[in-house]
Amino acid sequence: MVEEKKDVAKAVPLEPEVVNKDDLGFGGEDNKELMIIPRAKLIQGSSPEMKDENLNCRVGEIINSITKEKLPEVFVPIFFSTNWIRFNAKKVEDPGYDPDYELGAIIWRADSKNDPAYIEAEANFGPNGEKPLAVQFLNFICFFPEADVKMLMVSFAKTSFQAGRTLFSSCRSQPGASYAYKYKLGKQTKTGPTGDDYLCFTVSMAGKNEGEDLAKAAKIANEVKSKQENIVAHEDE
Repeated sequence: MVEEKKDVAKAVPLEPEVVNKDDLGFGGEDNKELMIIPRAKLIQGSSPEMKDENLNCRVGEIINSITKEKLPEVFVPIFFSTNWIRFNAKKVEDPGYDPDYELGAIIWRADSKNDPAYIEAEANFGPNGEKPLAVQFLNFICFFPEADVKMLMVSFAKTSFQAGRTLFSSCRSQPGASYAYKYKLGKQTKTGPTGDDYLCFTVSMAGKNEGEDLAKAAKIANEVKSKQENIVAHEDE
């Protein structure tokens, strides 16, 4: 006798209900200042991460400044800004030392040349070629397609400043949106005037940004455009 087969209803996994982040305390006017994005950080021999036994960072790696994960080299620039920071000297005998501030402390910060905090005499080279006391930063909010955290800040200053200028010029000269092209973030070793080696960023073209990555970059661009005043880059303590 052949047993009659009965249809057995298969359990269908339930899709988790998506709750709006604003309803879970992550929105609201009071939390705007908490919108901090990580930086792409180039590990130097003197970086604090090299002294942390819980991390496995190596000199020359480019990492997420918050999660400490190693970043892939391909990125897409989305939004550009520049700013100046005047740090106090790290030694009493160094040029620009101000006894009213702690060594290495921030004396002033400006987001444009029209900012009341901006001091032109400290932001430009001196009449005899003296280096500016303030440091200019070229900042790019970027999309890293292969990283766990997609949006990071890449800043270029001092020895990496030229790489930032190259990236800015490329973004300005290429047809279409800045996020229509991919770049590679690398590093190179240079030797300072005292004979010490140090690392700085390099940038090179990596082709067009197309398909799904282009759509994701455009979405991030729209988000940044509407929230740019509330986006703050992570700073090491």
